[in-house]
Amino acid sequence: MNLSWLFFVFFIVLPTSNAKSFYADSVSDKGTFSQEYKTKFLKNVNILNKLQAEILNLSFEPEELTPDSYEASFQHKPMENPYLFEGDILLNDEQWDYIIENAREDLRVRRSFMNKSSPVIRKKRAMSSNPTRRWTFPIPIYINDNVNASLIMSVIKRYEEITCVRFNRRNKKLGSSESGLEYFKGAGCYSSLGKVGGSQIVSVPDGCTRFGTIWHETAHALGVYHEQGRYDRDNYIRLLPENINKNMAYNYDKFPANCMFDYGIKYDYGSVMHYAPDGFSQNGKYTFLTTDPNYTDTPGARFEPSFSDVKGINSAYCSSTCSKTLKCRDGGYTNPSTCDSCNCPPGLGGRLCEFVARPANGCGQAELFATAKIQTIKEFGQKTCHYMITAPAGQNVFFEVTEYNPHYIRSSPYPCVFNYLEINYTGDFTKTGARTCDRDRPLRVSRSVGNKLLVFYKGDEKSSFSLNYRSGLSTHVSVEYDDPVEEPRVYEANFQYKPQQNPYLFEGDVILTDEQWDIIIENVREQIRIQKNQENGSLVPNIGKKSVI
Repeated sequence: MNLSWLFFVFFIVLPTSNAKSFYADSVSDKGTFSQEYKTKFLKNVNILNKLQAEILNLSFEPEELTPDSYEASFQHKPMENPYLFEGDILLNDEQWDYIIENAREDLRVRRSFMNKSSPVIRKKRAMSSNPTRRWTFPIPIYINDNVNASLIMSVIKRYEEITCVRFNRRNKKLGSSESGLEYFKGAGCYSSLGKVGGSQIVSVPDGCTRFGTIWHETAHALGVYHEQGRYDRDNYIRLLPENINKNMAYNYDKFPANCMFDYGIKYDYGSVMHYAPDGFSQNGKYTFLTTDPNYTDTPGARFEPSFSDVKGINSAYCSSTCSKTLKCRDGGYTNPSTCDSCNCPPGLGGRLCEFVARPANGCGQAELFATAKIQTIKEFGQKTCHYMITAPAGQNVFFEVTEYNPHYIRSSPYPCVFNYLEINYTGDFTKTGARTCDRDRPLRVSRSVGNKLLVFYKGDEKSSFSLNYRSGLSTHVSVEYDDPVEEPRVYEANFQYKPQQNPYLFEGDVILTDEQWDIIIENVREQIRIQKNQENGSLVPNIGKKSVI
């Protein structure tokens, strides 16, 4: 397979054809879908819903959808629109065929696991090498008069500032033989997926006029896929099938690793391409939970691209822009616009990301050093501040949020955007940290993984927070919550078979009795008790109880 056109995990490798006639037949000038398109769409959805119902182990049999039943069950949101895959993606026939075939393959593999038959190796579907699927720059764009041209151009300008992607705005509609993007006022926010040829529509009507939304739809056109559709998503979110609209199960399809390319970029809860936790809900409740509950309020912001979002696009399109690669630190990478400095994760700066970025006006010292003595950070008011707390090498930063007043009261389950406290305790600063904007839902980890802790505060005139920190020795990091029992489909999907690495066997090849399991678990508990007694600090034992640091 020619990897020159493989898109990264946000970038999907789906077959495409010249979409000129496809779009002409599917969407009218007023942005409504033709009857022929709707009929094909529901046929594909009915097939995919049945496959997904078994893959996700749903407790109900999906009904055979008709236009009336489908439209009646849909709760309109700007990025959850009927007759669009996952609410905002316009697929052609070949792309639908690929998605359905992939779901059938998923089900075949799942059935082999459930039947405890011999391991099934996923088939690798052949892809024709077609370099025209990749955009070349500049990309011609035309903006219709009935949309917010100034906002669209602000997004285009930002793309060009922080990536190597370049656009060329036209004053007239694109010619019949030209490939490019046309922004117009359609029925909801949507776009095609990747370059499909001809003038591709990007629909941004009223309700879709946020910076992050237009970035999101433009990213789809560049080949960027939804974050929760990654092949490794089950390591990061746990679906709640009982809350998913029974007619919308197809929207939680997942792509295999062999048709996605991630460039080493890890799953990011804060990606502008991530669903909110209540996406396609039938009862207003969450349709998925984050496996780390500290990230409950992080997914679905769609306010602006995350560092990982931008790095992904640059990795896919700009890797050959600079003749020399700089040795950037902490996940930074060579800036393709200048080639003489690094693009750094939030909170870091310097030519090689070797320094803590300067604090904003009104914020305290950004670079802090933890010692055995308890120290305190306090902030109040409308400002955006960051703090990098560093413990001595080999130690961890122990912390406790002693006060948090977001002031802003959320009226919906949408994630924290305007007022929040974000703490990145993972040591990977390329990913968005755990955010909270709820004083009654504090973060439940009290130490960093490595020797660094990155804290962000964004508040209004009445917001405030206080955090205590110190350094200390620790050989492990615990999160004081009970892990949910992992569903078999999640466990099996994440298993990579080898002769002596088999699911449902201890250490891959040992069958244990109940008594043996009890002894092993009690032994681990005893090790934890001894370890805690040797440490100088402790974690918060229960939510609402004060931790001692």
